[in-house]
Amino acid sequence: MKRLILLMILLTTHFGYASDFDPNGAWTNKEVYEYWKTGKAEEIGVRPITVGEETYLALTYPIVIDSYGTSVQKPFFLTVGRPWILLDLVQEKNNRYILKIKSKIKENIIGELYVNMVSANELYFEQKTINESFFKELDLSLLDFGKENMYVLCDKVK
Repeated sequence: MKRLILLMILLTTHFGYASDFDPNGAWTNKEVYEYWKTGKAEEIGVRPITVGEETYLALTYPIVIDSYGTSVQKPFFLTVGRPWILLDLVQEKNNRYILKIKSKIKENIIGELYVNMVSANELYFEQKTINESFFKELDLSLLDFGKENMYVLCDKVK
């Protein structure tokens, strides 16, 4: 009986942890997304972007996290102002990930960001690495930080 209970706890814990939110996908600023949904945003373009097996309707200037990679494309982190190579995506806590990235422009610049998942469709970024050269390069990415700067998952193509 004890073995059965331990097995149930192990399975519940494992699958509960594995079913946490996934930061992979095409993301956009929440305010931009809400404005686009009104139908009045003629200046916002939409294009399909595939991440893993999902295709998203990415709005103008998306943030893309793709830890899957393919034989053609390495894992990447795309921001408005800069492309990055995604070196690692590690789950630190239930809904918090560490994004280890390397600049495609200046290859000696490597750093880490926190990705905080609020729900399956919302996240925000926080700075983790304390390195001046990384922050200068990251500043050119035009990435907003903090809970007040939410990003939402772009709509999926059905």
